[in-house]
Amino acid sequence: MVAADGTHAELGAELLRPLAESIEPDWPSRSIAYAALGLVAASSIDASWERYFDPMLRAVRHWQPSGDRRWRWCEPALRYDNGRLPEALIRLGVRTGDHTLVDRGGTLLQWLDELCRNGDHYRFPGHRGMASTDELNWSGDEQPLEAVALADAHAAWFSATGDDAAVASIQRAWAWFHGENRLGEAMIDTSSGACFDGLGERGVNLNRGAESTIAAHRCALTVAREVRTPVVANPFVVERPGERTRTRPNRRRPTTRPRW
Repeated sequence: MVAADGTHAELGAELLRPLAESIEPDWPSRSIAYAALGLVAASSIDASWERYFDPMLRAVRHWQPSGDRRWRWCEPALRYDNGRLPEALIRLGVRTGDHTLVDRGGTLLQWLDELCRNGDHYRFPGHRGMASTDELNWSGDEQPLEAVALADAHAAWFSATGDDAAVASIQRAWAWFHGENRLGEAMIDTSSGACFDGLGERGVNLNRGAESTIAAHRCALTVAREVRTPVVANPFVVERPGERTRTRPNRRRPTTRPRW
């Protein structure tokens, strides 16, 4: 709301300020990551929000890739919404001019992406979490928020570096919602625009919660912004005479992007 600098910007700032004033470096990592992403976005409109960066920076400077080549993550386990950690490092690093944070975020992102790659599609860490690369296939149901978090992290990396490989990864995360996953099952109910809650061992969890639906719509917006796919009222459906067809990511790439 604040970053959009529109009708609700003032209300957004009102809501953001008490959060910003209460940030502590010992908050859980996902809380720090979301606070960082919100404040970085707000500071792009009003640089005065940068005065709240210090506790977040003190926290994220401890997010260092492990020296273990099989486990390059900054924590002993992957839990949920994992892509938000490298995204926060990259966006904070770019905003503050800290190349070390950007590089660490890129290292975490590359390792996470390689872990999740299963041929041409992603297999995300499941709801049970995992503490070893050998546990991926038994980590539980894949959740939509993992797909959008990874897509947004790649969008941050693309914005920082112009690396075209990030665009392909964004498309891959979006394609996961449309059945390019380990079960070949669509995760989106195209009649309503809602998203199913999880990809289980043998089938789809047909619950359609707000978190999952928002995750799918956020991913659609990331694709529209970075891959330049037009956003329509329902980004999951293209109406054609006599038929209804799922959208696919547009493979056109932007010609110019800022470089880190």
